[in-house]
Amino acid sequence: MRMNGDITYAASDLFPPEGKKPAFGQLYCIDLQDAQENVIEKAKEFSISQTIATKLLKMITDEHAFASLFKTASKKFEEAMKKAKEEKKEMPKFKCIIVDSRDESFTISDPSIHAHSAEKPKNELIGMIWSNDNGEPPEFKGIWLSGINGQTHFVPFWSPNVDPLCYPLLFPYGFKSPHWLWSKGPIADAWLIDMVCRAERSQLDVARKKVEKMKKRCTTTKELQKYIEGKYLNNKKLGSMFTIPKGFKGGRKYMQNAYADIMTIIENTTLPSYFITFTGNPKWDEIERNSNPGETRSDLKCRVFLTKAQEFLDDLFKKNIFGKVQAYHVVMEFQKRGMPHLHVLLIMEDEVTVENVDNYISARIPEYPADDDKSDEAKQQKLYHELVIKHMLHICNENSACQIIRD
Repeated sequence: MRMNGDITYAASDLFPPEGKKPAFGQLYCIDLQDAQENVIEKAKEFSISQTIATKLLKMITDEHAFASLFKTASKKFEEAMKKAKEEKKEMPKFKCIIVDSRDESFTISDPSIHAHSAEKPKNELIGMIWSNDNGEPPEFKGIWLSGINGQTHFVPFWSPNVDPLCYPLLFPYGFKSPHWLWSKGPIADAWLIDMVCRAERSQLDVARKKVEKMKKRCTTTKELQKYIEGKYLNNKKLGSMFTIPKGFKGGRKYMQNAYADIMTIIENTTLPSYFITFTGNPKWDEIERNSNPGETRSDLKCRVFLTKAQEFLDDLFKKNIFGKVQAYHVVMEFQKRGMPHLHVLLIMEDEVTVENVDNYISARIPEYPADDDKSDEAKQQKLYHELVIKHMLHICNENSACQIIRD
């Protein structure tokens, strides 16, 4: 889930609160048929094939190490509850711990602790199941889950268990086994975005520690603090805040510094003459030739885009195709569908007239050369004509956005 623009992770208890249906890892704690009924409902909601959804559920149930851990833990919990009921005792204390450190040679003598190991790809300890009438559970670092509290528990972004828990289709055995990531489609893209967010989170942690070491923190008015606590934290107390350094990309100081830079450039030169957008194209030959059907290849798209973008910038600044550039400002962004693009502001040395603009910008369909013209210029003109027809022509019909009548 996202919180305040950042991705956070949570693991739920083995069973949901009373009146709610099982979800996520809780599906592996109930009977497979009941779990399939829950999955079929979700498949209908999101228009997904019910057959594929149920087959994926069975595959994860049979193969994933954590699915086996949840199932074993739920059985141990039910056994403990049944025993307590027969002996007319209170519900015993129960914890399922997904351990951070996996040990192949782990042994334990305490009968209240069940050490759960994965059978494949290798015999490694992945969890601890503890049940007792009194006392405290053993001190193991990891994700601590309860039985029927129905709560969610915070999982740190650096935990080795985040990926297998959040992306079971990428890690079907529960381990980071070798696999061809790009054949996984949009799930691979989601995992990549997740990894980038974790890297940024790590950078923020380093920045926070530096600020704490310097004993500097930003102050917050009581009114703002109450507003944040009420609107975003369900009236929970707001923790300490710190100032993000200007070196962190996307931070407030970074954006203010970038804005100040471009405004200083304009004050010492003149207003920009050209605003150019250079957009990536997923149909570029370099991308299609090196991608297999079903692959997203976000890495390839970015590498090809950066190469072409640098060549385009060289055309502007070194070859001076629009004239001598006095100053410029370049920003790279990503579109919602995933392709990157550049926004470029150009401040020219010479004055730009209307005639100059007309030499480079036009809103017309290029003329198609004669069929008997086999020259290189004609081939280039044909390609130019085809590209404009394919990418730049807007066709009006009853389904077009331009035909929608708004109040």
